[in-house]
Amino acid sequence: AVGGGVFGLSLHYFTDAALPMLDSQLAAFSLLATYWTSRKHIATWVLWVFVDIVYVGMFMYKELFLTAALYAAFVGLAGFGWWQWEQVKKKQSASMYKGI
Repeated sequence: AVGGGVFGLSLHYFTDAALPMLDSQLAAFSLLATYWTSRKHIATWVLWVFVDIVYVGMFMYKELFLTAALYAAFVGLAGFGWWQWEQVKKKQSASMYKGI
């Protein structure tokens, strides 16, 4: 959040970006989600769903409807990834207790 704030202020003062603070925070949280994905944290899917939903709203506001549709598809993919990880977690838990 702090890195996104610094980046947002830079965009605000040195560019003519339409939504510099929102865009920079989304970029920062996307980087965090990518890092979490590399560490295989299940919470990454929740973050991706949230970030992508906000991206859809931002692109709708900017009237970039095709990009908004792309990010809506990303919401679906992140939700599906989250569901798959939950299924694997349940199978691992069940097999762990099955041998006892």
